[in-house]
Amino acid sequence: MKPELSQLVSRVHELYRQALGESAQAREWLIEQGVESAELIERFQLGFASGDLKKILPKDERVEKSLRELGVLTGTGKGEEHLAGCLVIPLYDYTSRLVGLVGYPLEGGEVRFAGEHGALFNWQAMKNHSEVQLVKDPLKALVRIAKRDEAVIAWSRTNGPN
Repeated sequence: MKPELSQLVSRVHELYRQALGESAQAREWLIEQGVESAELIERFQLGFASGDLKKILPKDERVEKSLRELGVLTGTGKGEEHLAGCLVIPLYDYTSRLVGLVGYPLEGGEVRFAGEHGALFNWQAMKNHSEVQLVKDPLKALVRIAKRDEAVIAWSRTNGPN
């Protein structure tokens, strides 16, 4: 991922992290999934895409183009916020660089992705455990971690909008 895209996805992610703190609905959804711990929310830097991203974006065509390249914005015209209404889990490469976001719609529907291929969730488990379980879904991995199964990672083959 180009450095400027990496910085941009990090900025978007930080906005999503802040929005989770302001969304009782998203926190309740997490509890329903089995993730009750504030420590896990902070440790894995979970977020919520409230749908307000376009309202606070600078009026800069380069930023919009970059967000489309990442898959954060999709559609025609000014675009739509691809992860709006989703609980967001950040995904990293093996160097701890944020390279993707996976979104779980609170109202149900298909999981949504933005970012690069081959991003990982909880890759640090490979350093801390002699064996780890690989699962396809970061949310399922997070729920297992909430149940005290730390030796689990998830690999998401993200590639922008689905």
